[in-house]
Amino acid sequence: MVKIQLKKAQQLTSHADSRVFLYEFIAIGIVILIILFSSCQRIQRNNRDLWLGVETIELNPTLSAQYNIPISEGLLVSRIFVGSPAESAGLKAGDIIQRWDGVSVTTHKQIEGLIRGSVLNQKNTLSVNRSEKSILVYVRLGIRPGASHMM
Repeated sequence: MVKIQLKKAQQLTSHADSRVFLYEFIAIGIVILIILFSSCQRIQRNNRDLWLGVETIELNPTLSAQYNIPISEGLLVSRIFVGSPAESAGLKAGDIIQRWDGVSVTTHKQIEGLIRGSVLNQKNTLSVNRSEKSILVYVRLGIRPGASHMM
């Protein structure tokens, strides 16, 4: 009789151990999912902090005619920030950005959206007009100085 009760107690204990193991396994899986989700959220949040490092002026036919600029659409680079990805890539004040990875760029809103849609350190191709010649400039975006991010 004692042997039967001992055997039943061992079976109950093994079932309880199995349940504990199962619950621990599920808990670990949930923790891993939370970590992955929060990492994705950080990456998305950091895309708002991606930085080219230029100031631009939206060109239009009136402005182009007024300043004798042969191109009437695009973004005229008016300033390059020191130490920026744009400076490292060789962009210069006076360049006119016309395309970003093949997409036509004519407004600040467009280029900001393209920058937000990019990935940190991914090589992007800019079609630029410099001194009335079309050139390609390859740039890898960085993180805006002073941007708070958790990585």
